[in-house]
Amino acid sequence: MKSRRQFLHVAAGGASAALLAGCGAPERGLPVPNGQVQQATILGLSSVRMRSK
Repeated sequence: MKSRRQFLHVAAGGASAALLAGCGAPERGLPVPNGQVQQATILGLSSVRMRSK
C-alpha cells in the first residue's frame, strides 16, 4: 500500500500547487488618461462597461 500513499501525497501536492498559483494577481496596466475616457474600449469590444471602485 506504499504506492497508494505516495500517489495521494503527489496528488495533494499537485492540488496545493494549483490552488496557490491562483493567488498571484496580474499587474494592473496604466489607467486611461482623463481626456480619452470616452474613446477607450476594452480589448476592442464596444458597449462594454467597467465597474469603478
